[in-house]
Amino acid sequence: MDVAQYLGVFLLENGLCYLHGIGNLEVQKKPAYYDEETGNMLPASHEIVFNKKSGSIDDSFANYIANIERVSISNAANQIKEFVHEAKLEMKAGKKVDLPGLGNFYLDNNGEIQFEKDPNLQIKGKPIPFFKISKSAEREDNTIEEIIENTEIRELKAGEELEMKPAKLNWSKITFIILIFVVLAGAVLYFLTQKKEDNAIIESNIEERIESEEINNDQSIMQGEQEESEEIEGANPDELNQGLQVLLNTYNTPEAAERRSNQLNSYGHKTEVQNIGEEQFGVVLLLEKRDQSEEEVVDSLNVLFGVRSKIYK
Repeated sequence: MDVAQYLGVFLLENGLCYLHGIGNLEVQKKPAYYDEETGNMLPASHEIVFNKKSGSIDDSFANYIANIERVSISNAANQIKEFVHEAKLEMKAGKKVDLPGLGNFYLDNNGEIQFEKDPNLQIKGKPIPFFKISKSAEREDNTIEEIIENTEIRELKAGEELEMKPAKLNWSKITFIILIFVVLAGAVLYFLTQKKEDNAIIESNIEERIESEEINNDQSIMQGEQEESEEIEGANPDELNQGLQVLLNTYNTPEAAERRSNQLNSYGHKTEVQNIGEEQFGVVLLLEKRDQSEEEVVDSLNVLFGVRSKIYK
């Protein structure tokens, strides 16, 4: 890690860099001034000042290096400490410590650390524009009488009046801004209205689909139950015996059992509600028993009604 390479950039960006054990480098600004010889306003200039006694220990320079090198601040601080140690050894050996773009550190005859600026280093600010006073208006060259004589004063003509015009509003800009707001408000309103209509259409389609599915399911159930009823009713009376009862559903309330019984009766079946236990009410299907076995009857009813039925009596 080349600490000297980063020192110059950090100093020019922050204006101050302190190296513990060596000293403090600071960029000082000289104010702009007017050059009478050239007649130009010279911008502010900067120079690097070295002070080996002032400074404060902080982590700003170490933090700057750590961010660039992608290392920890403690690692960068150790690298700076190592750089200072090696720089002192080189200066004691009579060598100069080069700081790229800035200058170098060296020891003078008294063994004190000094800084020598690079002669090619120039830190310039931006030029400052200014208004130059005309020669005819300079007090040092003209008396008040001469200034008055050189000043052109025009008298008002006959009937001429000074017109003080009030400030005018720029209605074209105001109208344009209002138009933009109106367009934006209309676009937002249209978007919200269109979104609401789309949601309503989607909800309507969903409701129609649900109603269509419910109607199809009811028609399928009614058709199956009607076919079974026709099969039972169309059986030969000689093959039927009286008294076969099949328990289809059980409910905790008689009202629920009555609703199911009435629904099946409306489809052409013959059912009744019976109390089959404590707080248990069953919907019993009354059939004319065929010659087929009870298991076959129960299996057929299970397929027809979609329930697990059983022979009750």
